Amino acid sequence: MSNKLVKKINKSIKTIKPTTHKGLPLLSFEEFRSQYTSQSTDNTIKTFDFQGYVEMENGNIEYRDVTAMNGLRDGIHIGIDGTIDYHKGQTGLKKPEQIEEYVVYITIPASVQKKEGVICKYDNCYSIEDYIKKWGEKEAKEDIKKAHSEDKLNSDGYVVMRLDIDPKKTPNARKKISSLSHAFNEYLRQDYPLGKLYDFMRVIDSLLAGNINPFEANSKIKEKLLDYSTD
Repeated sequence: MSNKLVKKINKSIKTIKPTTHKGLPLLSFEEFRSQYTSQSTDNTIKTFDFQGYVEMENGNIEYRDVTAMNGLRDGIHIGIDGTIDYHKGQTGLKKPEQIEEYVVYITIPASVQKKEGVICKYDNCYSIEDYIKKWGEKEAKEDIKKAHSEDKLNSDGYVVMRLDIDPKKTPNARKKISSLSHAFNEYLRQDYPLGKLYDFMRVIDSLLAGNINPFEANSKIKEKLLDYSTD
């Protein structure tokens, strides 16, 4: 075989991107980002449940453990991320053993906040009345105006919540994260009130953080959902 042909073959091999890393899926940064924050154009719910590696824009390979739902109730996004810790996020995450906690991130479009009469900020979605009571009328008035405006850069609500489910201590922790993700999905799909979403999340998180097995937990979640029905 000629040297020229060998070089050509070697070059073609190098252009084939690997699809796994350390036995787990490997995605490009763009593939990961597009699936984590996929925008639904046909009002259908899109889910993403991923444990694997991502080749970042700088060429480094980092580990990611996430679930995500998009297209919920006219544009709500919910992501649950495994993080090194709340403050560091996922920066520098190289292996599953580094994950110390799970954090929920939710974005709620201004149009949804306005329609449901809530303002979503910090770790909760508040009714307008409750937000005014908590922060005072002067500050609340400006925040509500901004939250319900059509200026997308400033109006989308952003809620962050740290979970009690412990990746190292909670039995079947990762399965329970998937169960929690499905519970949020069902809550929002059923049009249950955003103003009670925080309470629901805390109830389910507390339930799953214990020794309950995933099968029994799913049955309990169905029971808890009925408590939040507006019917």
